[in-house]
Amino acid sequence: MSTSTNKTTFRTSVQANLVNLAITIRPKQWIKNLLVYLPLIFTVNLSWGVSEGISNLMPLVRDTSLTFVAFTLASSAIYIWNDVCDLASDGIHPRKKHRPLASGNLSVRLASFTAILLSIAALALGFFVTIWICTLVASYLIVMVFYSSHLKHLAILDVIIISSGYVLRAVSGAVAINAPASAWLYVVTGLGALFLGFGKRKSELNKLQPHGTAQGTETATEASYAQRSVLSTYTHELLNTLMSISASSLILAYMIYTFTAANLPDNNSMMGTIPFVIYGTFRYILIVSEPTSAEQPEEALLSDKPVVATAIGWILAVITIFLMFPREP
Repeated sequence: MSTSTNKTTFRTSVQANLVNLAITIRPKQWIKNLLVYLPLIFTVNLSWGVSEGISNLMPLVRDTSLTFVAFTLASSAIYIWNDVCDLASDGIHPRKKHRPLASGNLSVRLASFTAILLSIAALALGFFVTIWICTLVASYLIVMVFYSSHLKHLAILDVIIISSGYVLRAVSGAVAINAPASAWLYVVTGLGALFLGFGKRKSELNKLQPHGTAQGTETATEASYAQRSVLSTYTHELLNTLMSISASSLILAYMIYTFTAANLPDNNSMMGTIPFVIYGTFRYILIVSEPTSAEQPEEALLSDKPVVATAIGWILAVITIFLMFPREP
């Protein structure tokens, strides 16, 4: 084999590995890390003011953005680790079996090495912002490693652990700008994550509806539970109850937040954003309740026009209220 052929083969192999790694780290999921920007938005007139000019805002945007990148690197490492832990179950899943690791297109050694590098980079970047961001990123990595290897098999606790990752992002956003965010912001974030998590489990359970004869049904169900063993504990009735509780708590907590947080306008105008939250919550319930709903409802949310319009409307409403009714110092 000629030298040029060897170079071409090597280049093709490198490109294939890079593509497979890019698929494994799930870029679509990086949107979750935007939570670190929430404290920056909701501490206007506390940590920074619109009238102060851009010079005071830029350092805060810089540190928040670095925190966002740190959590992006960390979550990418966790997605790789998760696929390494789920090799056996992903191999029998109708969709996940095509993932690079499950299909054998990406080696476990290379994936594990990449996960370690990403974790180190995330910790280093977090330390560059502040030692506390590094600590929070490390906490996220530790919790999620245990989740992928063990805790994901424990019903209810699995969703609570996932929710803690969202809260850590929100806390990190406040720590990055050294801002006192309202405790209700963390409560709303955690409840929102619980609501989304139970909705995802409901969507996954929708795929386990038995078909065929009794024997075929039993075989199909056992195979389906092997893909995610914790689903054998959940029932539609339980998940409906958990979603109802978390949805009600989420809406109530957000309502309380809109008129109790210290940095919000005194005229309680932030309550005008409540309808967006209510509609978005109910729309998500509709999405995951459909028998044909996707197993990844968070991806469906990004493609659902009413949800996207609601999210944009909520953001615009929040910004408008802060600009029109700045809280007096």
